[in-house]
Amino acid sequence: MRRSPNKDYSEHYRDAEREDPHEYPKNDVEVRLVFSGKAITRLYVIVEAYDHKKYGRGKREYLKTFTERERRTISKYYTKLYRWYFVTGVPRSGVVMKGKTYDLLCRTANFFASI
Repeated sequence: MRRSPNKDYSEHYRDAEREDPHEYPKNDVEVRLVFSGKAITRLYVIVEAYDHKKYGRGKREYLKTFTERERRTISKYYTKLYRWYFVTGVPRSGVVMKGKTYDLLCRTANFFASI
């Protein structure tokens, strides 16, 4: 959407001083963070050690440590991390994800670094 310099777009934004934030539904706003390449490079240990989750002690610990939903998220981001690590590099504009997802990936990196 192109913005016209003459049109007032303030009606699209909430007035935080006049409106009660508790009256909005909880799912109305979602915060996503932009992470730089430095924050993403520490996650490359996931790419290096991802195969250890397939057998032996690594598999048992992986299944015990992460829930099914977390494992799906890790698997989804593994393909992205692999592409950034070996093919394209981290995008210059940064990587957008939820803070909760980044925390999960950091926990996963720590897990793979410890096994």
